[in-house]
Amino acid sequence: MSKFEVIDNSVMSKPYVGTYQGLSRQDLEWWQYVSELIDNTLTLDRDTQCDVYVNIPKKQIRIVDNSIGISGNDLEDCISIGKKANVGKQLLSFSGVGMKGAVFSLGKSFEVITKPMSEKDSVYKIVPNFNLDDVSDKVADFTTSKADDGKRDYGTEVIINDITGNYPQKKTTMQQVVTNLGATYADYLESGKLKLTIYFTQTGGQTILPVNPIRPLLSNPHNILDPDLIVGANEPEQEAILEGKAGKGWKVKIRAAKKLYPETAKSYYESTEPELYENVYGDIKSPYSWRADTAGINFKSSGIDRNTGDGKILLFNLFPPSSRAEGLWVEVELIDGIEPSMMKSSLNTSTDETKEMLDSVKEWLDKEGFRRRSKVGTATIGENRDVRDVWKDVIRDEPIYREEWGISLDNFDEQVSTETTLEIGRPDVLVLGTKKRIVCECKKEEIIGYDVSQAAGYAVEINADKILLVAQRMTDTGRKGMAMWKKKLGIPIEFINILKYKTKKVQ
Repeated sequence: MSKFEVIDNSVMSKPYVGTYQGLSRQDLEWWQYVSELIDNTLTLDRDTQCDVYVNIPKKQIRIVDNSIGISGNDLEDCISIGKKANVGKQLLSFSGVGMKGAVFSLGKSFEVITKPMSEKDSVYKIVPNFNLDDVSDKVADFTTSKADDGKRDYGTEVIINDITGNYPQKKTTMQQVVTNLGATYADYLESGKLKLTIYFTQTGGQTILPVNPIRPLLSNPHNILDPDLIVGANEPEQEAILEGKAGKGWKVKIRAAKKLYPETAKSYYESTEPELYENVYGDIKSPYSWRADTAGINFKSSGIDRNTGDGKILLFNLFPPSSRAEGLWVEVELIDGIEPSMMKSSLNTSTDETKEMLDSVKEWLDKEGFRRRSKVGTATIGENRDVRDVWKDVIRDEPIYREEWGISLDNFDEQVSTETTLEIGRPDVLVLGTKKRIVCECKKEEIIGYDVSQAAGYAVEINADKILLVAQRMTDTGRKGMAMWKKKLGIPIEFINILKYKTKKVQ
């Protein structure tokens, strides 16, 4: 058997054009490539102004920032595949591939001009001596040059020429990019860490499009602001820390809620904060719109301050979590042990940590009831029996009801029963006070005509003085049933909106 001896430096790997051609074949949206370049402007050291110039007649993109720049010692890392520039200072650098993959997915050639804050007046320029039309086995080398310029601002300019692919050519298409970026960087835009503007030049002139933060419009059923419209506070309903032991271990923070139904959102916000409605449910498609394809799980990078949760949305709406998913919003913040893909627009699903995490997320959503179906325009508040139990607590807590109906706290469970069986069925709540006998029909979402007729049957059997219908809303058939039975029975029939009361038991 031959004995091999190591020959130092006998074979050296060289970068070839084919390597960069391969990087250019990522299957991402146009705005996601742009976001990879915006990522590089975000650093620990400085709040950043980032301007993105898209010039259609010149077929050119320029990304200009006033961040910390790239020092001369880091220039090789800037262009080398798999190396990170400004290590320890960037907020969102991950694989050392993002910038290279992005520039060659956006155009055929590029150049980088940078003035680092770590050097007084030095300005560096990097230009590849190749483009994507060259043969794949050509060596991919670069020319770097240096100048002194005390007047130039600190920061970096990336110029991409001969732009290719499905780039935006209309104002409406570019506005869609603005919306997606606003949702992606919402935390940084709100905190002032990033100020982002798109300058879009067409043959007819330039349009300036500031990028503003965009967030989902949520409705927390445990914090109801308007029970008539069924609007809850714009906040997550529940959150938790999930951890696992697969691989080297992992940790995420999950938050979940139901989105606010568009028609309800418009009625509630149109006179106070119309931009909230417009940003999410307006003409431009938002990642948080009310549709099945915008109701998966959003995965978010963890911010430097773990208490604030500031980060970037890496991936929108993966793994739709429900058979009726239009109204569901879920955000999973990746704290430890879960890796994104190289381009940070998906997850690395090949690791044991990620596989276990995804299973845990789905289990949590099932356990907490977020995958439970609910009717459009209602809050997900458990089952009929949960509303029944809440209404019974309301009666116990309201002295006005107890006095009017003749209910004693000492005999409360006998007088206000959820377990009384009549010959034709079992009322949800039956009140047998010394002054009034009342039938209460309780539903988790809405009262329909059948529910009113059922309550009327119970009322006839016990000779009730009143019927109460308890739910989130009354349907047209329910209203017609109320009018008919009120006339036939000659007793009051009233609708009670359960969302007007604190519903701690309703999950």
